[in-house]
Amino acid sequence: MQTLKIGDVTITSIIERDGPWRRPEDMFPAYDPEVGRRHIAKLDPFVFDVASGRMVITYQTFIVHTPKRTILVDTCTGEDKGYPPPMDFPKQPWLDGFRAGGLRFEDIDYVFCTHLHIDHCGWNTLLRNGRWVPTFPKAKYVFHKLEFAAWEEATKRGDNPPGNVWRFNCEPVVAAGQALLVDDDFQLDDTLGSPPRRATRPAIAALISVRAVSVPSSSATSCTMRYSVESLIGLRSLIGTAIKRPGRDDGF
Repeated sequence: MQTLKIGDVTITSIIERDGPWRRPEDMFPAYDPEVGRRHIAKLDPFVFDVASGRMVITYQTFIVHTPKRTILVDTCTGEDKGYPPPMDFPKQPWLDGFRAGGLRFEDIDYVFCTHLHIDHCGWNTLLRNGRWVPTFPKAKYVFHKLEFAAWEEATKRGDNPPGNVWRFNCEPVVAAGQALLVDDDFQLDDTLGSPPRRATRPAIAALISVRAVSVPSSSATSCTMRYSVESLIGLRSLIGTAIKRPGRDDGF
């Protein structure tokens, strides 16, 4: 586990899976090996593993402790979802990381879902007696309303993705009365909120911004967790002009 301290806010990562993962040519159909070789040489080892020829990709949840609340940001792939390889991660590493943080499921006040790909909302729910129920019984789950609506409509159409992602990971949260649908300018409190979305389509939701309010205003520290989608876009710009294969949900 890694921890970042920003004033009176603490951010800790729970790693579900880490390490070399995909070859660029497997991830990006339009990958140009010649362009890739030039740029890969400039990448740090934590981005690209030269020995295996694979990109290093981390699947993780962030625990955010503020003076008032305990918040999760994204919940990885979860358990019992039936995802096919390579997304069928073992559940124990995430559970071990969660417990190592000294947490119980009932300790979580809010769950922020930055977007609803399978590797960002899996632990939203658990399978109990044949029914999907919210994992965190006392938490409000924060969804961007455009993101939520887009996946709900895609599920009604029978699209894949999302397949069962919305039914398994989101619908039970709504049924339990624990969903909170928000706009771009949502502000939970003076430490956590959602700045305006940079994305132009509903499938990519807002970033989460954390501000350490205990630091004097003249030198206030802000930390924006720019991961998943934006890091992938940055990697694309380095290794060639590539677009994800249509009709697939490989995470991010």
